[in-house]
Amino acid sequence: MKSLKEHTTNTIHQLTTIKGDPKVVSNRNSAFDLLVYNYAQIQVSTNSILSILRVKDITHIKANSNYSSIYFNGTSILTSRTLKYWESQIDSSFFMRVHNSFLVNKFHVSSLDLSNSTLLTSSGIELPISRSNKSQILSLF
Repeated sequence: MKSLKEHTTNTIHQLTTIKGDPKVVSNRNSAFDLLVYNYAQIQVSTNSILSILRVKDITHIKANSNYSSIYFNGTSILTSRTLKYWESQIDSSFFMRVHNSFLVNKFHVSSLDLSNSTLLTSSGIELPISRSNKSQILSLF
């Protein structure tokens, strides 16, 4: 029996091969990563409520001391986990640390303002970029 990754890779290969022509997407791993991004979920517990969030819906995560707020679909949830915890739980190919207090979803970055060292998310929220992370962020865009 094939593993999920093998099965998904074969399916992606079949989907990206056009009418027998082996013009396959240049990197099947990036296609697999995109598939993972679309279906990845995290569990967030707050008080007595367990929420399951799709990673692609999360725009950013903000640190609040030993708590953090997860922003998604125009709302937020306050969790008792640190930003470092969420950074270890969510795939770094989708999220990046832009500031000591912020993790941002790379796919939700709308624009960068280098003169003010800020970025704008798809939800219209402006986040600061730290000097130490500025070069890393610029290399991605």
